Amino acid sequence: MSDRLRERLAELVRGRSSGMINYQSVPADAAVPGQVAPDACTGCQGEAPADELPRRHAVPLDELLTGYELSAECGQVYVHDWVRDANDEGYLRLLSDIWEAAERLALVPAEEIDPAYAAIRDFGLEQVAFLDLETGGLAGQPIFLAGILRLESRSLSIRQFLVRSYEEEAALIELVDRELTGVPVLVTYNGKSFDLPMLADRARYHGAVFDYDGLHLDLLHPARRRYRDRYPNCRLVTLEWFVCHRRRMGDVPGAEIPGRFHRYMRDGDPSPLIPILHHNVLDLVTLAELLGHLAPHPPGPRFVPDWDSIQAQIADLGEAAALEASG
Repeated sequence: MSDRLRERLAELVRGRSSGMINYQSVPADAAVPGQVAPDACTGCQGEAPADELPRRHAVPLDELLTGYELSAECGQVYVHDWVRDANDEGYLRLLSDIWEAAERLALVPAEEIDPAYAAIRDFGLEQVAFLDLETGGLAGQPIFLAGILRLESRSLSIRQFLVRSYEEEAALIELVDRELTGVPVLVTYNGKSFDLPMLADRARYHGAVFDYDGLHLDLLHPARRRYRDRYPNCRLVTLEWFVCHRRRMGDVPGAEIPGRFHRYMRDGDPSPLIPILHHNVLDLVTLAELLGHLAPHPPGPRFVPDWDSIQAQIADLGEAAALEASG
């Protein structure tokens, strides 16, 4: 090695010693600039544990969201109810699509229909529940929001269970289990791989049990069979655009949802959660509408619904429900 090369290497070593971190001299628990300290991470989002950071002054949740507390044996959660009927602009056609699907199902022979669809036909749409969860990440992370949609009196009724601390997750699971008890048909999107296993896993974590025993219709699988060769992918928002002809504007990206929840746990500001509840509502509404598109058609000529008759029935039932509520 030449003297000039030795001198150049010595300059580089001296520069590193003076200008960079000497990792041998740094305590093992010190954070390296540009990295997240190991003890500051709670899951995939790199959020600091809530009990180690001060909670800043924030607007209370009930000032941002109309709701109430609901008690379970192991605690309470915050509940937000959301109802839309045929009198709400934009929902009449959606409701008509869903009830038109029920009329189609009634005409499909028993031997040609999936058991879950047969149960929807036999029990009626009022006995179907649609479920969608929002979590703090993947396996091992908490469920912090559960939305359940029901079709009642020709309306869309959504109940959202929201936790305000990590400790309230057990109550959320208990209340979801209670809400689904006796429901003959549950509809999800990727629920066989995610929602139901997640609920069962988190129930075990809390020493509880979640064991839904009705029929489960996961629409991801029939959606893939019908649409995988027609559209870029079978994500719910993609089918919402191409099949339901609605495109979300300003919706919170799914990748941001865990971080927003952990931030709320950290600083107590619930405002980042409000768009997540809206996102959850949109997922549930699209899930219900997608059921209308995926429900099988009876054999023979393509079924053509009597839209005027369907909409008149919806309007009549909506008025009857309103009179009953006012009386």
